[in-house]
Amino acid sequence: MTRNFRLRWSRRVVGATATALSVGGMLGAGVASAGTSGAAIWPASSAPAVAVPWGSVGTGWVLTEYSAGTASKPKPTTLYVISPNGAKYPVYTWKASAAGAPPVVAWAGNKTEALLGYATGTGKYSELNLRTGKLTTVTLAGKAVALGYTLPTGQQILGETPTGTAGGKATVARYTQAGKLVKALVTEQAYSISAVYSANGVELAVSSANGLELVSNAGGVLRKLPVPGIATSTGCAPERWWNASTILATCYAKNSYAPQLWLVPACTCSPLAPAARSRSTSRRRTVPSPR
Repeated sequence: MTRNFRLRWSRRVVGATATALSVGGMLGAGVASAGTSGAAIWPASSAPAVAVPWGSVGTGWVLTEYSAGTASKPKPTTLYVISPNGAKYPVYTWKASAAGAPPVVAWAGNKTEALLGYATGTGKYSELNLRTGKLTTVTLAGKAVALGYTLPTGQQILGETPTGTAGGKATVARYTQAGKLVKALVTEQAYSISAVYSANGVELAVSSANGLELVSNAGGVLRKLPVPGIATSTGCAPERWWNASTILATCYAKNSYAPQLWLVPACTCSPLAPAARSRSTSRRRTVPSPR
């Protein structure tokens, strides 16, 4: 059994961005029935009237939250769209609250929608229309954990149903934006599994005890991508597609707690040697644009 550890990002960062995503990016995805306003759980909020040049939004742009507050002295949190040259466009603001603002999970490739996180284990999220400021609450079937939007346009949501127990099986599946299950893509004996789409949305790199697996968006494993010398108790987790034929993955060597970065070809070729080694479990808070 593999237990793939996914590093969680902090939702509140004092005086700095909390999360940042590129167009079509995801922190690593399912959504459910649209219903009540997010204001029922999160603080009252507003959508600033700002002329975002939507026609120019694309590669290199990021979606990020910023608050200058602290846990003891909360301040408003603003969601920005930021251009590659650093121009900032506020698109939504949450009033100051001890609860803070919901973290950004993913930004759809259609540029219009963003998926925001709720309490872990509830399957509840909110979806924000960045152009209109409309915020709706959604709940994923089976209390699935949202991994992000499907690529390339974000017409559906990718989600995972973790077991949370040793010896169980976890499933990655596609869901409608109303939260209904569309298609289970792969099931593995694991505590939890993670998945990252290729840029065209045809394939996914999925975590595995022996490395990675290449999975079809239509469902089913296309091929196994083993990585030598790793601990099967933790396996590997995909971070992003490095290019159209290579996946960047975090793996753990046998008898080591130090993560390694591997470049894993999406074929039966041999993976490259570790690209980097670190004893830190921290992650950058900016997800680069998929290529």
